[in-house]
Amino acid sequence: MVAARHMLGLVLWVGVAALLFDGTSAAQASPSCTSDLNCSLFGECRGGACICDAGWGGPQCATMQLLPVTFPQGYGMVSSLQADVNSSWGGNIIASGGKFHMYVNAISNQCLLESWAENSRIDHVVSDTVEGPYKYLDTAINMTSSNPAPVVLSGDVYKYAIFHIFNGTTLKPGGEHCFPNGSRIPPVAADARYVFDNGQKRNGDAALGAYWGDHQISVSNSLDGPWELLQPGNAFPKCNNPAPWVHPNGTLYCLCGEIWTAESIKGPWRNVSSVFTRESHAEWPKAWHHEDPFLFTTKRGWHVLYHASIPDGSPGAGQNCTSSVVSAHMFSVDGLVWHPSSISPYGTQVEVQRSAADGGDATRVDILTVATRERPKLVFDADGQMTHLINGVCGAPSCTDSTRTGCVDCKYKHWDFTLIQPIQQSTRD
Repeated sequence: MVAARHMLGLVLWVGVAALLFDGTSAAQASPSCTSDLNCSLFGECRGGACICDAGWGGPQCATMQLLPVTFPQGYGMVSSLQADVNSSWGGNIIASGGKFHMYVNAISNQCLLESWAENSRIDHVVSDTVEGPYKYLDTAINMTSSNPAPVVLSGDVYKYAIFHIFNGTTLKPGGEHCFPNGSRIPPVAADARYVFDNGQKRNGDAALGAYWGDHQISVSNSLDGPWELLQPGNAFPKCNNPAPWVHPNGTLYCLCGEIWTAESIKGPWRNVSSVFTRESHAEWPKAWHHEDPFLFTTKRGWHVLYHASIPDGSPGAGQNCTSSVVSAHMFSVDGLVWHPSSISPYGTQVEVQRSAADGGDATRVDILTVATRERPKLVFDADGQMTHLINGVCGAPSCTDSTRTGCVDCKYKHWDFTLIQPIQQSTRD
């Protein structure tokens, strides 16, 4: 373990000049800080105050500074107003050749997320802009496959890899057909387009029982595929929702219960760190449940974003979801000792502007409340600056369907889509 600690710290700091962003903002009022750890490793402690890096703010640099989104954008935001758009539940983007390629967890046959176990597949959707809206191009990995995490490999035997769960073997041929006679979900009313919630429930066959799949890795030398399931796919212990990261020096990492590393996508993989310790959990609010990790590094250290929730309901069923807990953050100087933040980096409130082309007033900013916001991913530009936050979101502003779990489980019976929100490139004063 001593050797592993030395190796992980060396890999991080040897490449520090190549790491992400170097812009900082003006100092903000702050409680006294004694090190960058007091600034969530998203800022520098100077003279007892945190100077936040671009895209982060607040006294501890713990709050992501997000900009308004322009309607429509992402994938699935307009639900059945587009006949070829399915409900979706997050993904991530690779930029190439002037196009943006997103690999997204689509729920086929315009079903809702309650059919995810039999209807999830990984669709390849494209756009001329990073925020979209994206259009379907092809299906990268067929049913059943879920939670795609695509990466660009560096000097490897393949150019691209998608980490995911389920192996593309269908649970039910053709998936679930959720509405009688193949009818589509009724269009969203024009005066409720920001709600994206038609209240429709499934009327088809009972779903097969949802199950947890082992993680898999699919590889290709083209963004258009074909994608080949890497054998053996389970090169390290089984986990749900693996979180890969390609370090700027080309080294592969994957948070899969613990942090694993390899020089090649084909392995061998070796364990170098554990993120989940009793000590780190003790610093987090005890009611928080966390899942869907996204691992990444910055010039100051290592980070993990999570979806977080309070499973027993806060707020409860039928309540407005404006105060729902949806995110959490952990950080580490060396990837070995981790520090959870008690501050959620973002919430359920999304500022929305409708473009003039869409009949809106571009100067007006509305607030969209999403019931839950899960599967966080970050987009980075060519210079390594984080530019956008991607989530699978549920567009219902309140939840009347769940009697116990409240807003977090609205996603199963309401329209979901993939949101791509820009991150401010300097901290708000």
